[in-house]
Amino acid sequence: MPVRDSYRPGEVCWVDLSSRNRTTAAKFYGAVFGWAHDALPSGGGPPYGFFARNGHSIGGLGELSPEMQAAGVPPTWNLYVRVDDVAATLDRAVALGGGVAVPCMDAMGAGWLGFLTDPDGATLALWQPSTHQGAALRDEPGTLCWLELNTRDTARARAFYGPLFGWTFQDMGVGGKPYTVLQVGNTGIGGMMQIQPEWGDVPAHWLPYFGAVDCDDTAAVVRASGGRVVTGPMDISPEHGRFVILADAQGAVFACHQPAASTVEQPAADAAPEPAAAAAGSAPKPRKKSPTRTKAARRPARKPARKPAKKAAKKAAKKAGKKAPKKAARKPAKKKTTKSARRK
Repeated sequence: MPVRDSYRPGEVCWVDLSSRNRTTAAKFYGAVFGWAHDALPSGGGPPYGFFARNGHSIGGLGELSPEMQAAGVPPTWNLYVRVDDVAATLDRAVALGGGVAVPCMDAMGAGWLGFLTDPDGATLALWQPSTHQGAALRDEPGTLCWLELNTRDTARARAFYGPLFGWTFQDMGVGGKPYTVLQVGNTGIGGMMQIQPEWGDVPAHWLPYFGAVDCDDTAAVVRASGGRVVTGPMDISPEHGRFVILADAQGAVFACHQPAASTVEQPAADAAPEPAAAAAGSAPKPRKKSPTRTKAARRPARKPARKPAKKAAKKAAKKAGKKAPKKAARKPAKKKTTKSARRK
């Protein structure tokens, strides 16, 4: 169990949901991922609580204020990057061509947070820890495993995020499309790809990926719980697994990644995880991001899917006097290609 008690600067340490209704959101994600929800004393501030899995916190759950809901602000997932100084990082973001969505603020003694916008308009949160370090559990089914930036200008994104967080970039191809892995040191933490023209008027956005045992099963539970499937489920490549992009019952968009069976072995400490690229030329259409003012894989193998055996060849006409061929031999089962994140 990959339990975490600290994060390096530049790593994504936390994820939380800004919902319209915490009670219904907790019920939805409890059904989909088995998460428990622990409400925290608000101290007069916005209502907030933790999502937990196996007794470990994995993310947060907040609620949009009545004013934000009246203004049409949609529910959204927020990704938090661990930094040493939120205020200084926000200043640096502005100098690099970005903006400030939420200035540095104290999160009830747990740490400090802020929200920035990059030059293309994507929103990302910052976290400077005090007593709360971040998610205690990551990189397994039902927890954050990848993040992905979809942007219209990848070169400009590199020029912004590289100096800001010290990220480095590794270009590769996934599913026949260009893809860039975001790295802290030699460790892959997420990915980046160019928004394609066929996606339509999609704004730049960060997308969180949660680990899944089976993307198809997860999609079915999402539908049954009142959510919807945005893209997929579909294969990325034989090496990178399978993914699906989903929306919860209130409209917040997130993704799931199921690793390829051949990539389940524990990676070396500095090995990059598999990127969950939206490889099919389709992406969610998130509306403007809204901050929740907050405190802030080893993924199991997908069971190989067996192809159905070919049906026995039809019997030749008896009048032709030919013997009917025997049933075709069963082909060996082929492993279903199966993927990060998120986008955050």
